[in-house]
Amino acid sequence: MGQIKFGNFQWEVRKSSGLSGPGPNIFDPGNVSLLPNGDLKLNVIPRDDIWTCAELQTTERLGLGTYQFQLRPLGR
Repeated sequence: MGQIKFGNFQWEVRKSSGLSGPGPNIFDPGNVSLLPNGDLKLNVIPRDDIWTCAELQTTERLGLGTYQFQLRPLGR
């Protein structure tokens, strides 16, 4: 598992060598990147005719509260 810094938090990037849950999915760290403007980009793309996705989790507990992520498709 690799790590990435985003939103003032450290995140673990999940990697799987085969199908794993939830899903089944294949988690590929290559599907996680930071854009030059600081946005986090998560891809769901085919690699070698197999669909792969991304998963992150923080390395620290955030506690109770309301947390929001804003999603938007790229290229729009």
